[in-house]
Parts: sequence; C-alpha cells; structure tokens
Amino acid sequence: GKVQEVEAWVVNAQLDATIHKINKMCDDVYKETWDLIEKKTNLSQKDEQNMQKIVKSCIGQVVKTPINQLKGMEKKSEIESMKSALEYLYDMEEV
Repeated sequence: GKVQEVEAWVVNAQLDATIHKINKMCDDVYKETWDLIEKKTNLSQKDEQNMQKIVKSCIGQVVKTPINQLKGMEKKSEIESMKSALEYLYDMEEV
C-alpha cells in the first residue's frame, strides 16, 4: 500500500536525478562537439542549424534506449541495479 508507493516515489526520484545527469552529459558532449565543428567548418546559417539538429539527435540516440528501458522498469531492485550500473558506466558520482 502506502509504503510501496513511497518506496516507488523515492526510487523514481533517484532515477530522475540519474536521467538528468545523463542528459546533462549529452548537452556537454554536444557543446564540445559543436565547438569543434564550428572551428573546422564554414557553414551557412541554414546548414549550421541543420548540422546542430543532426549532432544533437545523434548524441540523444545513444542514451535514448537505455533511458527508456530504465523508465519501463517496475521492480525496485532492478531499477536500483540499473541506476548503479549507469552511474558506474558513465562515471557519475552517486545521486
């Protein structure tokens, strides 16, 4: 009943923090990548906007499936194990 609901809420809150950190990492990678592209190319504004979308999309695709899998988990033990694995693989500090 209530205890399981609270536990689920706590686990999901921790999960949200992990997902937020992964998304922040993606944003950082995008910025670094875009800085390199910008320095090495001379694109028109339209081409630049298209390339930004492509780069951002590619980076997002890398984490989309793991995040969706994580969101689809229901068992607390599975979520906690996956959260720990992601934090280890992405070299994050505990949240």
